[in-house]
Parts: sequence; structure tokens; C-alpha cells
Amino acid sequence: MLPNVENLYLKRLELVRIRAKTVLAVLITMTNAVRNYITRLEKDLKQYELERIVNFLNTNYEDSMISDIAVDLKRIVKEKKEEDKDVMHLAEYALDIIKGIAGSTLENEIYLEGLDQFMQEPEFQDISITRHILSIFSDRSHLLHLLQKELPFQGIKIYIGRENPSDMLRGCSIITSGYSMHGRTIGRFGVMGPTRMDYCNAIRTVRSLSDIISGKLEEMNA
Repeated sequence: MLPNVENLYLKRLELVRIRAKTVLAVLITMTNAVRNYITRLEKDLKQYELERIVNFLNTNYEDSMISDIAVDLKRIVKEKKEEDKDVMHLAEYALDIIKGIAGSTLENEIYLEGLDQFMQEPEFQDISITRHILSIFSDRSHLLHLLQKELPFQGIKIYIGRENPSDMLRGCSIITSGYSMHGRTIGRFGVMGPTRMDYCNAIRTVRSLSDIISGKLEEMNA
């Protein structure tokens, strides 16, 4: 699971008006990843107004976490200083956009690989079990809910067969771990396999990769 958008650090934001009250937000993170979000606004803004908001956000919040940006924008809006009406209105519009980005679905932020290896395992030679595995890879919501629930936790989590919270996943074992940046868990990843998997090796691998990914993120955002 890629990092939740609220945990990303802003490098640059671009906004493009698509139609009335609908904007394409192009978010460039500190790791130079580019992520696109379609967001609906409460007010129809012209492109020149969007450019003012972009300048406001990029100037004041570069290197800031999206969740921290939202908190500060709420503060500005709440204070409602009469002498800073222009800034307050910019903050209101910017907050609308940031909330739209943060509320975007994570359905497309789950990446799965290794289906062919599943099919090689003797447990999954049964055609009904194969269909079940294919449905897990097709409908990623079960894995998404599992990883989202675990997100605040940094360490290893192990689910063996019926220990899985979702009925859909109870024919497998899952081992997950969090990866972090600046001391905060921002995403999770793991392995899924038959209940007879080599747990010691899988746990070692997941733990090592967690350390490597966390280290690289720290390095890229130093």
C-alpha cells in the first residue's frame, strides 16, 4: 500500500480546471512521485484563481506534510482576521482542495504481484480455490481494509488462515509490516501465501524490506 496522501510531503502542487467545480490536482511529493486527483469544489473557481491558490500553497507549505497543511489552513480560516481577508479566502479555497485530495480513495494505491507463484502451490490447484484467489487479486478492498486498519502500527502483523479479519482472506496467511518516514508510519506492505508458508523466512524478509524502504524514504526526504 502506497503512503496515505495525508502522510505525503508537498514539493509542488498544480491545479487544472476541468469543468465547473471540478479540478485536477497534480501533487508532486518530496520523493518526486507524481499523483493525480480529481476533486470537487464547493465553489466554481476560474483558472487564474486556482493559480493564486497554487502560489499560496507552494510558497507557504513546501516540504510540509499534507495533514499538517490542512491543520494550519483550518487555523487561518478559524482566526478570520479582518486585516488578512485575502489570505483567509485563499486559505478557505486551499483547504477545500486539500480536503478533496485527502478524501480521495486508496483503491488504486494497492499493488499486488506474484499471482503466478500462487498458482504453483499445491493448495491452490483446486479450481474453486483458484477462483477465490483471483477474486482477491481482482477486488482489492479486503486487503485495503486490512492494511488501513493496521496503518498506525509500525511492527509485524501475522494472520494465519481463520485469524484473518475478512472471510475472503481466511484461506491464506498474511504477514505485513509498516514502513516509516520521520518517525511516522506512512504505509504498509507484506506477503500472502498458503497457511504452510515458511513463516521464519517470510518474517525476516518483510522486516528487512521495511528497514530498507524506511531508510530510503528518510534519505530521499533529508
